[in-house]
Amino acid sequence: MLGIRVSGTIILVLLVGCATAERKLVHPEAWTEPHEGVAVLKGGLRIGSKTFDLPTTEAGLSDVLGSPDRTVGEANRILVWDRLGIFAYQDLKSHSIDALSISFTCEEADFCPKHAFPGVLVVGNAVFWHAPDARDIVRNHFRADELMCFRNVGRYEVSVDCMAAGPGPGTFEIALK
Repeated sequence: MLGIRVSGTIILVLLVGCATAERKLVHPEAWTEPHEGVAVLKGGLRIGSKTFDLPTTEAGLSDVLGSPDRTVGEANRILVWDRLGIFAYQDLKSHSIDALSISFTCEEADFCPKHAFPGVLVVGNAVFWHAPDARDIVRNHFRADELMCFRNVGRYEVSVDCMAAGPGPGTFEIALK
């Protein structure tokens, strides 16, 4: 508390620390629910409390995320978890799922989830709470190749649009290298 005298009157000013909106990272091993986070690690993908590898099956991914809210697509079948901001590509012939996308913002296609991913995305040692801008991508050691930026973690390659002005589309795709 700080007191200031103005014309014979003492005005008390309280100095209060401002709370920030910054969230604290909880270690992926402590996650219990899919909405808490997705981690791309050398040993596999971790969503909530479960670790798995790509390629996977619809049943395998549903075991981790629950049943998809909807499916769309013709060339590929796209499984969409609207409430989680996640979608996955399923090959029509093999029925395997080779890629998974985490969407912080996505509005340009009919397969975009209706809600943003609510958790944290951990790519190796990089942490994303929201759609990144180009500086976030460069600062976290993604390499640029035309319009996309890539980062390898173990046997996975994570890609994101890094050429957009301001925040990019905000969708990270995780696939095998």
